Amino acid sequence: MLYQKSLIGREPYYILKENASGFQEHRHPELELSFCTDGFYDVFIDKKSYRVKYGDLALIPPMTAHEFSESGKHTGKRLTIEVGAGFLSGYFAPFKALRSCPPVLSLSGAEEPVLRELSGLLTETADMSENRTAFSPLFIKSALYKISALLLSFLTEKGYARVSERSVGDAAKIERSFEMIYDGYKGKLDLDAVCKECGYSKSSFCRVFKAVTGDTFHNALNAYRVEAARADLEDTSLPVERIAENVGFTDSKSFCRVFKKITGVSPGAYRRAAARRRP
Repeated sequence: MLYQKSLIGREPYYILKENASGFQEHRHPELELSFCTDGFYDVFIDKKSYRVKYGDLALIPPMTAHEFSESGKHTGKRLTIEVGAGFLSGYFAPFKALRSCPPVLSLSGAEEPVLRELSGLLTETADMSENRTAFSPLFIKSALYKISALLLSFLTEKGYARVSERSVGDAAKIERSFEMIYDGYKGKLDLDAVCKECGYSKSSFCRVFKAVTGDTFHNALNAYRVEAARADLEDTSLPVERIAENVGFTDSKSFCRVFKKITGVSPGAYRRAAARRRP
């Protein structure tokens, strides 16, 4: 199974409207929403198969194994959204602890007003993701917050999720550590300084960070560094050694090892694949 690390890269979220092609079994710390905008496709969530039809929303909690079926003919299109603690702050924790929630929600023709509103907003967001303007990132970010709020409101009302004031407060403090990653990933980021800035002892910080994000601070830092490296591999001809140095690794050997662990391929293979994708 492929383990995708936190998507805290150039944007604190991931969004893409695409043809519903297959994707191998994987898991990641983010909440994933898969909204069918046309036709249908199949998804395996925790080894169980679900048919996602037009207007359906597949809800995949953090760290849940899932796979999109590969078939000879793909008849569907989907909007894929991934959001994590770096985006939702304290409101991310309830999504980590979903209880007996249906994996697929039928939004088309739903009676609940909140689901009808959610359907319209997802459709609008799918359109915005395809037809981007200079202001699209602001509109999309605003829409993702509202989508998350509507979904959390529905899940809380139905008893599938619960919002804790303590988790919101902890995540607000932990959010500062993400800011320090964004600002300091190119250099040596001292964990003691991060803990002090967030107001925790080292042991408490590590415990709370893992509880909020589902991952360790070290892994989150490396994930951000690798995301920055991916941009350099795609957009520049810099040698791997220089890229490793630019994103905060002390040597290219450790960079290549971490890069392959996170992405599943070496930096060189990633660059070659990116070059083949260019028009």
